[in-house]
Amino acid sequence: MNKGSTWRKWDLHFHTQSSYDYQDKSVTDQDIIDGLISNGVSVVAITDHHVIDVNRIKNLQKIGRDKITVLPGIEFLSDSRGNDPIHFIGIFSEKSDFDHIWGQISNITEIRRIKGEGKAHNEVYCNLIETTKLIHELGGIVSIHAGSKSNSIDNITNSVPQGVAQKKDIADAIDIFEIGKPTDEENTFKRHVFPFLGYRKPIVICSDNHSIGKYSIKENCWIKAEPTFEGLKQIIYEPDRVKIQQENPENSKQNYYLIDKIMFKNNASDSLFTEEEIGLNPDLNSIIGGKSSGKSLLLQLIAKSVMPVDRFKLLQDATGFKLPEYDLLKDFDVEISWKDGTVNRLSETQTDEQKKPVTYIPQMYLNHMAENKQSDFRELIESILIDKDGYKDFIENKEKEIKSIEKNISSEIIKYFDLKNKYLKLKNEIQLIGDSQAINANINAVMQDLDMLKKQSGLNDTQQQDYQSLTKEKQDIGIEKQKLETEVKLNKVLESDLNELMYQLNGIIEQKINSLSFDYYDFDNKLNEAKTKLLNGITKTISDVIADCSIFNTQVISASITNIDKKIQDVDNRILPLQQSLKNQELLQKKSQLLEQENKKIQQIAAKQEEIERFRKALGENQINYLYESLLNQYVAISAELEQYSQVSDTKEKEIKLVSEVKFNYEGFNRDFLNYVNKKKSLE
Repeated sequence: MNKGSTWRKWDLHFHTQSSYDYQDKSVTDQDIIDGLISNGVSVVAITDHHVIDVNRIKNLQKIGRDKITVLPGIEFLSDSRGNDPIHFIGIFSEKSDFDHIWGQISNITEIRRIKGEGKAHNEVYCNLIETTKLIHELGGIVSIHAGSKSNSIDNITNSVPQGVAQKKDIADAIDIFEIGKPTDEENTFKRHVFPFLGYRKPIVICSDNHSIGKYSIKENCWIKAEPTFEGLKQIIYEPDRVKIQQENPENSKQNYYLIDKIMFKNNASDSLFTEEEIGLNPDLNSIIGGKSSGKSLLLQLIAKSVMPVDRFKLLQDATGFKLPEYDLLKDFDVEISWKDGTVNRLSETQTDEQKKPVTYIPQMYLNHMAENKQSDFRELIESILIDKDGYKDFIENKEKEIKSIEKNISSEIIKYFDLKNKYLKLKNEIQLIGDSQAINANINAVMQDLDMLKKQSGLNDTQQQDYQSLTKEKQDIGIEKQKLETEVKLNKVLESDLNELMYQLNGIIEQKINSLSFDYYDFDNKLNEAKTKLLNGITKTISDVIADCSIFNTQVISASITNIDKKIQDVDNRILPLQQSLKNQELLQKKSQLLEQENKKIQQIAAKQEEIERFRKALGENQINYLYESLLNQYVAISAELEQYSQVSDTKEKEIKLVSEVKFNYEGFNRDFLNYVNKKKSLE
């Protein structure tokens, strides 16, 4: 399954038994391939000293087929030198004519003296510039030893002008610098060499292995390219495709954020889609094709397979367009496989808990937003003029009650959406943090890596147990601290809610008592006295609850958090000597930091889920439906009252009746509502 350019481990300087100085001539070609694969190498260049062993390279390619790419190459000693001759390497395509290339090199360069004059492999020196030119003519590329690498270009002195000029000529001729240690890249080349040259070339680090049983490398060389010679040539134009570091650069992204592959399932005889797996690159993907070639359809199928059904339907309904429902086809399905091992299917309805952080913007939706223009909305004005005895007082009283209910509804709606926004915000925050199941799986994987690193750490069993025990103690203390911090936060929310409740109750009392006001002095005084007692009582009761230290024990919790911080510092002080004794400290620290980050995510998710549950209960207890029912009853009462005046006119010629009906004004609501949420203006 081809995923395009991905990060792979490459070794562009590797020897076989064909090199005169190979340490163990008894190894087989199978041993070499097995050793490279076990070390995670995807592409290797065979660079024996002054020889291209055509038959051996062909055999290595045959053994490693579909597992590792074997590039033919050769290492030269050059006649350019400082204290020692500079080494440089030619690398060629895996598909090239090996016999022709070796024939040209062995007969044109100084290597011909090995066969013609009986010279040893390390007794001939090739002209660097001329040989480099030949390699390029034969379709190859050239790397040169540089930096702290032995026999490197840096052996040429900078103390005389001709030395500097020679280095410049060589740098212009070669394609790749091969360094000896990772620090050379930052300290030497990025700071000094590249600014001097005025351009940048790719830098690699290699094993220069002479015994597969002792394979080692100071740092891994990762190249983001197809595992081919053509892929290698890309780094000449894009040096950033090379990374010298221990971990795969791809690991900077968590697996639960990455789609690994897409598979169409066609059980019908007339298949509509390819059954080949479509692999997705973890770094960059683009879909290229002509009109009506299926680009939008592919995106739609991905989105519908991973998004909650309600959210996908909402996207459809927003503009009124209808997307093809391929999930209704018989014997057809789509599988979306994520890199963490989870799978979403088109045939399965996704819930909020199963959804992934995917944003889907269909082309039709973009077209709709571009073409949809705001219409002129007419304000619907309805006026009922009734002049009948008793109705005026009745309708005024109902209007007063309706306004009171509407005010309460407005207050409850604000409260409801405030709760809902907090609820949805928390759910979105959890989604952004990640899927807890996937994070836990990642935690287990990181812990396994840490265990392996600890085994290689150089600590004895007792020290390792102490280290693990202290790490677990720190993690448990951190969880305890997180719970206390969450309680402090919830206390603040509860205190705010109680203050809001006090404000709402005061408003209801004010409104209700004011509605009972009459033009009667003594009665109004009694009402005001009752109102004052009620307001003072509610204020005192809620204030007493807020002031109750047994409920809002924030100070006690803060003191506990301070003590926990001291415990964490104490554990850190005990862990520090053990950490300083560890080998691979930098990687261990990175893994430990990653583990801490992932554990923190789990703690954050748990805390937010507790808040979500509180908001969910509050949303389920809202009073909006009750208030709307009360509002509806007022209009029903008005309708019933109007029945008394239904007979407007009754003559032999014509009968006119007043008919009242309580209906929801869908047309008016839609017009007014869309006016507020029009995409071209802010909410009023």
